[in-house]
Amino acid sequence: MRPLLCASSVLVLAACAAKSPPPAEATVAAVPPQAAEPIPPADAPRADRFPAGPGVTLVHDQLTAVFQDRTLFDPKVSHEVRLAGVRKALGVQGETRKYSQGEAVAFAAIGPKWLYGPWGCNELVLRLGVIATWSLGPANMRVCGLPYAEDHTKTYVGPGPLRTVLRLEQMRAEIGDGTGAAAQAIAKAKLGRADAEEGGDAIWTAIGARDADAPVTCWLLRVGAKSEVTKAPLETCGLAWGPPPAARFDAGPPVPFFDKPAALAECAAKCSAKEMCLLEQRVPAGATLRDDPDGPRARYPDGYPARAELVARCTPVPATCAKPDAACFFGKPPAMTSGPCPADRPGGGHSFLTTPSPHITCFVRVGEVSPSPSSAP
Repeated sequence: MRPLLCASSVLVLAACAAKSPPPAEATVAAVPPQAAEPIPPADAPRADRFPAGPGVTLVHDQLTAVFQDRTLFDPKVSHEVRLAGVRKALGVQGETRKYSQGEAVAFAAIGPKWLYGPWGCNELVLRLGVIATWSLGPANMRVCGLPYAEDHTKTYVGPGPLRTVLRLEQMRAEIGDGTGAAAQAIAKAKLGRADAEEGGDAIWTAIGARDADAPVTCWLLRVGAKSEVTKAPLETCGLAWGPPPAARFDAGPPVPFFDKPAALAECAAKCSAKEMCLLEQRVPAGATLRDDPDGPRARYPDGYPARAELVARCTPVPATCAKPDAACFFGKPPAMTSGPCPADRPGGGHSFLTTPSPHITCFVRVGEVSPSPSSAP
């Protein structure tokens, strides 16, 4: 029988211990207990600093660059090829959303100062339904881990960076090894006036995506004796993160979506043959209808739900109309009128549709006038 070798094998340690007494001063190194879950990386978002989720890793200019890629955003390109190309370019899979008429994949990114605060949240949405569509615009702030605006009737006028870190990195690459006044002139031509000057250096600030402590970061491009992009404390960019109170992340009581089929059914039940169905769409000023998975819902540009109404009523068909159409109710250019729609509501409009059944929609703005969504980056 072969002798048992007392080597390093864990399987034979017990047998070796039985044969030979341990040395008088033997020591055993402590083995740390295994963690129940893998230890997160050092730059992983801290849960206590992110009340609305982990935030995002992209900035707005990355979405813009992809959106402007004509090789991807061409009607002749299939949805599958476009989606694969966008995922490869951005390095993330995006969020898949289910809708009644198909699904969509959204890619969210941090944006610079805009009409509602020192930071923005934007998204590129690729949707596949009856036809493939895509859009780039403001997103729900919570998607980026950010709070809603405090007041949707006022424009934010405080501090905040006007560009993203990608712009700084692109500018640094363009400057190359340039220094001094010549390099500063190149940067000023593309980025505008410097945000600060220090020791002969011109400094531009920018917003970046999340780190471990906040959904946003601050970055500087310093051009002078040398050109470099560096990370800086949030306050350098006029930003701060506490995080904000929990109430700033609260979307408030549930807001119902616009159930147009139900409104048309109501009309069908109560309107006579000599009447036309009229839907009055009352949306707060500054808000627009957005497609949510359960249906269209009024929201402000930062994604906060707006309480809106869809009122169904019947309006008489003019006796002069042989066959009801838009001209019967609103006239023809240039002598068009508001017809049966409210004439005292600024910013409104109307439409006349024959599907799924003939009806008029009056677009009515209610409440105080708020900042224009066109101010978004």
